[in-house]
Amino acid sequence: MIYDSYDDEEKNREFFELLLFFLLKTYNENTALFISEIYFKILMDAINNNNYKNLENIQKLIKSNPDKAVLEIKKIGETISNEYLNDSTLNIYRAWLLEVMEKIKFNYIDDKENYLNNRLQDIISSIMSYSYLQDAIAQGYTHKKWLTMEDSRVRPAHRQIDRSVIPISEPFVNSSGSIQYPHDAEASMDNTVNCRCTLQFIKSD
Repeated sequence: MIYDSYDDEEKNREFFELLLFFLLKTYNENTALFISEIYFKILMDAINNNNYKNLENIQKLIKSNPDKAVLEIKKIGETISNEYLNDSTLNIYRAWLLEVMEKIKFNYIDDKENYLNNRLQDIISSIMSYSYLQDAIAQGYTHKKWLTMEDSRVRPAHRQIDRSVIPISEPFVNSSGSIQYPHDAEASMDNTVNCRCTLQFIKSD
């Protein structure tokens, strides 16, 4: 049995990026971090319970009225449990987001908007990949399969592991090192930056 873990990743990432960019431009660092963590909790609750009503309402507001979206996130967040925000996920998120904030605050980069969008994409992809992996383990999936886009842009290290199937808790190993999932925060940058790969999760018969 195969579970495709990336059905809604592009949509989720798009709205997450929009929200985070608005928060970083509008609020201080602590508020941006606080609001985005609540939004992530709502996102994880929707995915795990297959109930997207609250999430879809917020996503509409993010595009049309982000100030109102923030109020709605705070309101809905009070009704959602914290079980989907574990320490590992939050540590990944906080460390990367604070790095982005620091670089922008001290003008370490010229093209701030482009850098921010690219870095947030890495953050969100890492969080989503980690969460999907943990969810698959909890559901009893035993193996994972690495899938590239199979085009000329795929890096050689990822071609080496394309379509490889391994036990779900073990890392893939290629010429750039080891990696548990696409955008793994613990893997080398050669293995993660601008990665477009996905995973499929498999249950042994």
